[in-house]
Amino acid sequence: MNQVIHPLLRVLRSPDRLLEMSADDQDQVLRLARRNGLLGRLAILMRPAQRWNPLSEKVRDILEGAHIEADEHLRRLRWEVGRLERALHGMEIPVVLLKGAAFAMAKLPAARGRLVADVDLLVAEAHMPMVEQALLKSGWAHMKTDAYDQQYYREWMHEIPPLRHRERDSEVDLHRNILPLTSRLSPSAEALLSETHSIPGGETRFLALSPVDMTLHAAAHLFYDGDFGKGLRELVDLNDLMRYFGRTPSYWQALTPRAVELELTRPLYYALRHVRRLFNTPIPISVMESAEQHGAPMLPIRLTMDLLIHLAVDPNEAGPPGWSEQSARFLLYIRAHWLRMPPLMLGKHLWRKWRMGRQNHVRS
Repeated sequence: MNQVIHPLLRVLRSPDRLLEMSADDQDQVLRLARRNGLLGRLAILMRPAQRWNPLSEKVRDILEGAHIEADEHLRRLRWEVGRLERALHGMEIPVVLLKGAAFAMAKLPAARGRLVADVDLLVAEAHMPMVEQALLKSGWAHMKTDAYDQQYYREWMHEIPPLRHRERDSEVDLHRNILPLTSRLSPSAEALLSETHSIPGGETRFLALSPVDMTLHAAAHLFYDGDFGKGLRELVDLNDLMRYFGRTPSYWQALTPRAVELELTRPLYYALRHVRRLFNTPIPISVMESAEQHGAPMLPIRLTMDLLIHLAVDPNEAGPPGWSEQSARFLLYIRAHWLRMPPLMLGKHLWRKWRMGRQNHVRS
C-alpha cells in the first residue's frame, strides 16, 4: 500500500531522526507520541547521551517528565500487584497476569515507558467466584452495578464486571478467557492455562502466559477488541514481543500451530502483516506464509482492513483525530462487536446501550 509514514513512526523506527528534525517537526512528534500513549517510550529511546544531549532544553524537559511519569506508573503497578497477591494469599490456584502488568513484572521490552491503567488477571472459570469474593473483601468493588451490565459480563463476556479499589481507585479486570464467550473465535482457556509459567526474578507469585500465547493474546486484544484509540501503541507492543521472543527459533516455529490450536489464526495474520509493515519486524518468511495460509481473509476483506488499519493508526496530524481516522476507528469498532456477538444479541445490546445513553443525556 502506498502511504506516507508519519514522523512519529519514522522516529520509532530510527530514533536518531528526531535530531535531524526542525523544532516544529519535533513538536509534532512529541504531540503524536502523547496522543498515542508513546511519549514514555520515546523518552526511553532518546535517553542515550548521544541522542539526549543535542536535544533542546524544552524537548528534554518534556521527555524527562514522561520518563518520570512512566516510572511512577511502574512503581504503582508493582505495588498494586503485591496488594493483589496479599488479597489472594493462601489460594493454591494459578493466577495469571495479562497484558501490561505481565510485561512490567517480567521486565519485557514492551514495558519500557508504558503507562498501565489497570491490572488484568486470568483464572480458571471454576475459581472465579472465590477470587472475586476475596477481592471484594479486600476493598475492591464493582464499577458496574446495573443488572443488565452484570448479566452482560457474567453470561456473555470473558470477564466479570471491572473492580475498583474503594481507597486507591486502582482497577482490576478478572478474566476467565481472553475473548468473549459469544465471540466467533473461541480459544480454550484450559489450553492457555496449561502453558503458563512463573515470572523470572521472584517479584511476584503470579504467573504469565507463554511467550507464544502472550503474543497471540496481544494480537487478539487489538484486532478483536475494536478500540484502536491506542492501536499504534499496541502494535509497538507486538513488535517488541516478536523481536524479543523471536531470538529463539522455537518461538517462530510454534506461533502458527498454536494459533491454529487456539483458533487465533486471523488476528495473528493481521498482527504479523501490520507490525512488519510499520516496523520492518524481522519475521521469517515461512512464518508469514504459514500465517497467510491459515489466517488470511479473502482479498476484498484484506484490502479493506489494510485501509482501515492504516487510517486508524497512521495519523499524520498531531491534533484531534480527523474525520477519516474517526470513521476508520468507528468501523473497526463495529466490526469487533459483530465478531464478538451473534447478530440478534448484538442488536439488542446496541439498542439498549443507545437508549441508556439517550436517557442519561436527557437527565443531564
